[in-house]
Amino acid sequence: SFMAGLGNSVFHPADYSILNGSISENNVGKAYGVHGFGGLVGYAITPYSMYLMGTAFGWRETMLIIGVIGFVVAGLMWTQRKDLRDSGIDKGVSAGSVRDGVGILFQPATIFSFLFFCFIFYLFYLLFFCTISSANEIFVSLKKNKVNVRYGPSFDSDIKYVYKKINLPIKQIDKKENFRRIIDLKNNSGWIHVSQLKKSNSVIATEDKVLFKKPTSFAQPIALIKKGRLLIVQKCEKQWCEIETDNLSGWIKTGNLWGSIN
Repeated sequence: SFMAGLGNSVFHPADYSILNGSISENNVGKAYGVHGFGGLVGYAITPYSMYLMGTAFGWRETMLIIGVIGFVVAGLMWTQRKDLRDSGIDKGVSAGSVRDGVGILFQPATIFSFLFFCFIFYLFYLLFFCTISSANEIFVSLKKNKVNVRYGPSFDSDIKYVYKKINLPIKQIDKKENFRRIIDLKNNSGWIHVSQLKKSNSVIATEDKVLFKKPTSFAQPIALIKKGRLLIVQKCEKQWCEIETDNLSGWIKTGNLWGSIN
């Protein structure tokens, strides 16, 4: 609330000054009314639209999208500021046209107010949400051979796709009640019920790797582990992990692996 209030603190001083300096006395009341109505409409639709986007994409992506849109709009306003400022209206001119309203929007005071709000928004995102995000991001594994991935954190949400690989390592990036939002090695993402997940016990090789009999490069090579192969981790020591895959077992180096080795 504090950060949102700080970001919004430049809004009313700037907007009322702009209206008073640009709108004729006969039309300033109408301008205040339209301005207030537009703000209330924004307050009404923003929470609902953010909820829909958050359900579809996740809260982090939603915050990022909104922030990027803000910076894009601010950038367009800044690069076009000269031409757009020329379209502003002079004191005493009727404020009835769309062009007049656009001219007011692109005055320098409006641009800098908008940029300040974007700056505070991203500061809030970096200081708060990124901290929560890092706490929620852990690797887990699939508990069963068939696991449904849904569009949203509810059994009422449609199934997006189905995993058919027990022990598959995936990354938890968000959580809501008993559901976890996950992403896999191929950047597929969705929501899985917590009952279908377990503590991470596996990794996937992201490059071809040599399987050794002992945790040293001088040990006897056993097999070549192909890229994309699922490996069950038994234990890890320094830069080596003991793994099992199908009928093979041995040691591999810890580099180029997708999953947790801790």
